[in-house]
This record gives sequence, C-alpha cells and structure tokens, in this order.
Amino acid sequence: MLHVTSYSANTMKKIMLLFRSAAISLCAASSLVLLSGCTSPMQSKALIPVGFKVPRQYSASVIVHVEGGAKKSEGGNLEISVPLFREALAAAIIECQAFSSVREQPPADYHLSVSLVRTKNKAFTSNETLSARWQLTRLSDNSVRLNEFVTTSGKATLGDAVVGDTRMRIALERAGQENIKQGLTKLSELNLN
Repeated sequence: MLHVTSYSANTMKKIMLLFRSAAISLCAASSLVLLSGCTSPMQSKALIPVGFKVPRQYSASVIVHVEGGAKKSEGGNLEISVPLFREALAAAIIECQAFSSVREQPPADYHLSVSLVRTKNKAFTSNETLSARWQLTRLSDNSVRLNEFVTTSGKATLGDAVVGDTRMRIALERAGQENIKQGLTKLSELNLN
C-alpha cells in the first residue's frame, strides 16, 4: 500500500528553504576549496620586459649573479626566487642586447650582481614592492661601475585574477619585470666603452 503524506504550503516552503540553504552552503564551501589552491607558480618569462630596448648596447660580456629572494618567506608570503630572477635577467640582457653575451663564469668583461633585498607584501592587497641592489664590476681592474638600489612596484586587480594569491603573484611578477627594466636602463646609461 502506498502511503502519501501531504504537507501544508507553509511546511513545503520551509523544506525548500532548508534545501536551498544547504545547496548554497555546499557550493560556497566547494568554491573555497577549489579556489584556495588555484594559484599557478611564478615563471621567469613573466619577469622579462616585453619589447624593451636599452638606450645603449655594449659589445662586452657579463657574468650574472643573483642572491637573496626565496620561494616562500615566513608567513607564506610569495617572493621571487633567485633562479627565476637570474634566468629572467639573463634572458632580458640577451633580448634587449644590453651586453653581447651572458656567461656563467670567467672569462668575461663584467660581473653583474643583483641582490634581492626586500619584498614587501601587504596582507589582502595586490600591490607588491621589490628592492634590489644592482652592482656592476669591471673584471679587468675590479672597478665598481654601478652600485645602486632599484625599488619598483607592481599592481594586479580583480580583472587580472580573482584568487588573491594569484593577484599577489602577478603584482610581484610586474614588480620584478619593472626592476629588471630599470636596472638595465641604469646600466645602459653608463659609459662602459
């Protein structure tokens, strides 16, 4: 025998509201779980200035050395890693022809040392600041030709990414890209020939 229970309109409305609330809660929780791990890793190509040309190009070779930085700082704040920054800087030097070649070790005409000394991450913002010390030494006489700090910033908006960690990464990539651009511009303003 089939037993059918009838509910009043008011009771049906309460049941529907309960199901709808449960569905919304489930969707919200699922979205948070999915979005929390959706940030992609930083890549060196994102740090290379696109279409950038230096005012002066040198027919000299350079060794590139980068120090400082990390993959993650304490507290989970994202930072640019040394290998990524070095790879991007070397590629940018070749691409904009700031120097004729980038070498791993001597013989070379110059030694470029970039120390990533500070990255400021402000909680819940998408503005990142990167400071780096740029030092260029001529190897033939160990004379320091450049010794300056370059501080740059980058910004990302909701239009760039919805996930906060991804916006932070994009802002930091933009700060790194601008740091490379400004550092290479300072190098090209020197009279090295």
